[in-house]
Amino acid sequence: MLRPNLRADDFLVAASPAMRAVVAAVEQFADGDAPVLICGEHGTGRELVARVLHRRGPRCGSRFVAVRPTFEDAPTSPTLEGNARDGDACERARRALRAASGGTLLVKDVSDLSASSQRTLRKAIRRGDRESGEVFDVQVLATGDLDLDRAVDASIVSPEFYQLFAARRIEVPPLRDRSEDLPELFERWVRHYAAEIGRTKPTVSSRAVARLTAYPWPGNVAELKAIARRL
Repeated sequence: MLRPNLRADDFLVAASPAMRAVVAAVEQFADGDAPVLICGEHGTGRELVARVLHRRGPRCGSRFVAVRPTFEDAPTSPTLEGNARDGDACERARRALRAASGGTLLVKDVSDLSASSQRTLRKAIRRGDRESGEVFDVQVLATGDLDLDRAVDASIVSPEFYQLFAARRIEVPPLRDRSEDLPELFERWVRHYAAEIGRTKPTVSSRAVARLTAYPWPGNVAELKAIARRL
């Protein structure tokens, strides 16, 4: 995750055709209105894409709130012990929506949402929750795995909830499919971490870059970032 003093745009590298398609989709969907689904393997930078989407849209002056499916890490929600009841999950979802009022709410790993939370968000996306009488002015983004369709087939994600996102889906490619981006990505992270500790940026040889490019990167950009930090 990027710290508040870093610009998300600075780390969205799109030299490859696969990432240029992502950037084009971001520009298309950055209207601050309908929900957007961002799919990809873990470590590909799905949250980064969500943050860039927020920055490029009309809601950029308001809050960007990222939460996990339990909503327990929402800024205004208390810590709850044990397994949450449906009522608890719904109220936590509403608190997250209130926290993001006027801005953007990102729900990570949407396939892990409880059925009640899916219902609460579905009502909010439709601009109102009849049970609570609230209307939420929020753009909802979600991240998911590439096989999210299978979660729908298995009734883990309700078809009604999925259909709210299906028309606006961004697929973030794995690092192994965007090798053209790797040298610049690595350069930026090395430069960032060197500055963070007050060191001159180390030189990365062409031989080192070739070895990095040949590696399959099962951990994707998150793994590349970790290597840059260790270096």
